[in-house]
Amino acid sequence: VLTSRWRKHGRNKTKSSGINAEYGDSLLFSLVLFLLCIVVCCVFVAMAENVGINRARSFTVAEIFLQFDTSNKGSITTNSLGDALAACGAKVPGFRVRDIGDTYKDGVITFEDFVKILNQVKTKNTFKAQIKPIEQKKKVNIQTGSEKSSDWVTHSYAEEEKLAFVDWINFRLEKDDLLKKLNVLPIPESGDALFKALKDGIVMNKLVNDSVPDTVDERALNIPKSAGQLSIFKIQENLTLALNSCVAIGCNVINIGPQDIIEEKPHLCLGLLWQVIRIGLMAKNHSQKIVLD
Repeated sequence: VLTSRWRKHGRNKTKSSGINAEYGDSLLFSLVLFLLCIVVCCVFVAMAENVGINRARSFTVAEIFLQFDTSNKGSITTNSLGDALAACGAKVPGFRVRDIGDTYKDGVITFEDFVKILNQVKTKNTFKAQIKPIEQKKKVNIQTGSEKSSDWVTHSYAEEEKLAFVDWINFRLEKDDLLKKLNVLPIPESGDALFKALKDGIVMNKLVNDSVPDTVDERALNIPKSAGQLSIFKIQENLTLALNSCVAIGCNVINIGPQDIIEEKPHLCLGLLWQVIRIGLMAKNHSQKIVLD
């Protein structure tokens, strides 16, 4: 009807324009009307499918509800609420299920109430608000490789690991007279103070003796008159003594040399410290066990 009216309107409007203009207008309107019909049909089809899905879902929920309705009274107990929700595909934490069940004083949930609960936990996800993501508090320091290493080689260590070693050294060696005299302790927690304190080898030798007493003859140490005045040769002698002592108590010092500690390579220094501390802790635990026995 609309097409015929449009053609009549076009015929009256375009008498002076000729047949081609009338034909073009009517063809354009027919195309628009055809596309509009397609859109309307798609909307109706989608609505019909949605209704069918909702009906099927309702039937499925009803069937699951009947499985847990052991009393055949059209209701389930709060004790079986969690299992019923899980059967419907809603995994709710136990504390949330208990909170929902506490709102039903008689301990009975009807089908209508069950559907409301199911829709609530599936759409609003109210229980997810109780779960807080774990915050990443660990600070990781990344060091690039040396000039001789490949460009893609990197080493990393956790800031907490470094702070733990600083605290342990300050605690175990706080009564050492030599370190007090040299003003080495306490080692600051900030920056690279730990690695700088290990450079002359004195702290490392002291820590080895703390872990396994009398391992290092401290008379062989090169002691500066004041902090930071040892020559590079005496520093290397102290570090060589420290590394040999580490090997003597059971540490693995492969690919670790005096120059690595002088250059303050964090991953190597921390790895060596951890071995010395671990051996000391195990030795002390073993000694305590023998005394107790």
